[in-house]
Amino acid sequence: MLTRGETSLEDQHLWKHLWKLKVKHKLKIFIWKCLNKALPVNEVVFSRTKKGSPICENCGEAVETVEHLLFRCRMAEEAWQIAPLKWDGIDDQQGNFKRWWNALTEARNRPEGLEHIALTVNILWQIWKARNDFVFQKNRRPASKIIHQAQEEWLEMQRIQHSKDQMSIPKTTEAVEQQAVTTSTESPITICLAFDTQRKASQMGIGIVAVRGNDQVLATLAVKEYSTGNILMDTAVAIKLAMIKAREQQWRRIQVAITQRQLLKMIETKRATDIRLHSHIVDIYDLSSMFVECSFVLARGEVTNSLTNLSFYALSIFFDEEWLNPQCRRHLYSAA
Repeated sequence: MLTRGETSLEDQHLWKHLWKLKVKHKLKIFIWKCLNKALPVNEVVFSRTKKGSPICENCGEAVETVEHLLFRCRMAEEAWQIAPLKWDGIDDQQGNFKRWWNALTEARNRPEGLEHIALTVNILWQIWKARNDFVFQKNRRPASKIIHQAQEEWLEMQRIQHSKDQMSIPKTTEAVEQQAVTTSTESPITICLAFDTQRKASQMGIGIVAVRGNDQVLATLAVKEYSTGNILMDTAVAIKLAMIKAREQQWRRIQVAITQRQLLKMIETKRATDIRLHSHIVDIYDLSSMFVECSFVLARGEVTNSLTNLSFYALSIFFDEEWLNPQCRRHLYSAA
């Protein structure tokens, strides 16, 4: 079990605004890693391993910090010069990403402020992806392509969100959110995971159920994501998604039930032989710091039909369906 101290009031607001952004889950984790100095830029890798060089491979002009990569590198500067939005007045905060992000989020109450912040996140993400393309593939993306891809992903999420808003039931959403807040200080909430192992092409369905100790179902979630092709990595992706959703609901004490004993051991030891899987394990461990208490246990028995069906159902959806029919049910899932 991982027990943490309370986060500062400033950090609580910071996480609240981040998790509620209408961007893809992987982008939330990306920003979270930037804020926590956990993004594997050259400076971070060199300081931890003493291998390689801390210098930016893209420009060769400075140490590659998060701030240099996203704002000061020539590649980033060229992208921001042609970006469709400007954040005047916070340029002097670019030397510290956390201060810059805090200043950026002040715009959330402006007309279309949240949409502009979401687009900014997509630009930051595409700069990071362009950096990786160059470092690992020696493929240099022009600034125009970085901005174009950022806008395309942003517009895609805007369309998805618009469709979800049209189908939403405000009263139900408000009731669930209120229930989540009022139960946040009670017994730990068990996050039960299930996902479709019979993938459809390159996609996987993920079903998530949040259950309190008395078997009261607080929330359910159906998500369709791209599959990595590896069962352990797919499970790790589902775990990260569940933890993000728990943080969005402001739950402070959670327990995550995992069906793969091998993956549970990796999380407990914070070690994995595969470098890609190791990155997911580190993310899971780091995300646990967002909770006062977070534990990982081995699930006992088979996932029930209702939860399995949810993951199969997720393969057929066009956008995430959250908090479906929260109500009291029993014997959905048993955890050791």
